[in-house]
Amino acid sequence: MKRTWMLLLGAALCLVWSLPAWSAPPLAPNTVGKSLSQATGMLRAAGFRYRVEASHSCCKTTNPKLKNVVAQQIGVGASYPANKVIVLRTWRYTPQARKVQVPDVRGMPAENARRTLLGRGFRVTVVSTMTTTNARLVGRVAAQSVQPRAMLMQGYPVTINVFKRR
Repeated sequence: MKRTWMLLLGAALCLVWSLPAWSAPPLAPNTVGKSLSQATGMLRAAGFRYRVEASHSCCKTTNPKLKNVVAQQIGVGASYPANKVIVLRTWRYTPQARKVQVPDVRGMPAENARRTLLGRGFRVTVVSTMTTTNARLVGRVAAQSVQPRAMLMQGYPVTINVFKRR
């Protein structure tokens, strides 16, 4: 009986040592605010592939070195398979671009909020994923992607989420 257990234990250990080592998928690094060359280098070093999208200009520039990452598709610190593609969104800026305070547009009608943000120089995306049964809230901003009173460069993308009827 003792010999049988020893053989089983030996076989189990051999099986475990022959299996490939398991490791968790790598964590996505924070590339927001980095230059495009820094961001792509960080992603390559972590084993990720990447794609660059939506190069927008706040102010006219032809200098490609002034391209910074303003958003990435996978959240910072998210576990993500290394062979998948992470999308980087960039923005060109020049010294003429200035920092402005993000207004609090929560509770405003969607069109007023959009105009307010555009007036401050931000790029605005409106989405409608939040539902409500309250008719007074339909069409009003439920959330915004950037904290109110944050100081950001003009041209930075801000997403507002508007209530829709359930």
